[in-house]
Amino acid sequence: MFDETRIIAATKNLVETNPLLAPNAINSLEDLAVFMHSHVFAVWDFMCLAKTVQNHIAPTGTGWKPRNTQLTRFINEMILGEESDQFKLDGVEYTMSHFEMYLAAMQEVINLLPDSSRAHFQSLFNKIPEQIYSMYIWFSMTKDSPFPEDTGISEEARDFMTVTRKFCFSASYVAAAAFAYGRENLIPTMFDKVLDQLTINNLKVPFFKKYLERHIELDGDEHGPMSSKMVDLLCQEHGAHLVDKCYATAEKSALLALEVRANFWLDVNAQIQQYREASGNS
Repeated sequence: MFDETRIIAATKNLVETNPLLAPNAINSLEDLAVFMHSHVFAVWDFMCLAKTVQNHIAPTGTGWKPRNTQLTRFINEMILGEESDQFKLDGVEYTMSHFEMYLAAMQEVINLLPDSSRAHFQSLFNKIPEQIYSMYIWFSMTKDSPFPEDTGISEEARDFMTVTRKFCFSASYVAAAAFAYGRENLIPTMFDKVLDQLTINNLKVPFFKKYLERHIELDGDEHGPMSSKMVDLLCQEHGAHLVDKCYATAEKSALLALEVRANFWLDVNAQIQQYREASGNS
């Protein structure tokens, strides 16, 4: 069985020590806007990693080959929730991908900003579709293709997506480990901290709050445990003579995913501090 001991310790260290998750790290709408603008690319490449795992387990094509039905059930159920979630907010029913939900939450935050900062963040937001399309093309190219030039994407987001892309070109259990432990199992605790920040600092952003709550609910109760089991099953598929090697490689992948996330959050926290200083809100 896959040993999660070191991964659990690394996860605990990240959520307890990373300054971006401290109670007052995000204490204004401007702070939140800075955070969300960087994080939107992690929301998008989450789906790239998820779809990579799905393509390993349940690929699409004209022909169909039977596969481990438990694995198929796990990944298809996760994709259903991430790609076409259904939820209610203020009596209105929505069917949206979590990426679309995040974009709606970003616009909600921008609309609440004071006049002095709204235009700046709206301009950044308006560039996202073109930037995401550039990333889509890049993720669809060959493994060694360089990061596109002149995208306007921050170095921090670029570095994060570069590692995600490497996972997408890796073996099934490597991609699944990065997905399970760098995303699904980490997100509930991480977003719990962000949700606390909204409450502590009286930031009233209902759509973003709902986004966080849906991830906490789905990933904590369902997707996290399923994704962990998925890693174990994918490693076991390689047979008893290779399973330990697969476990070791999967653990390395999971720890790298956590390290990259921690570094990304440090960089985003620094961006927030820089914006505060530049705008005189430090």
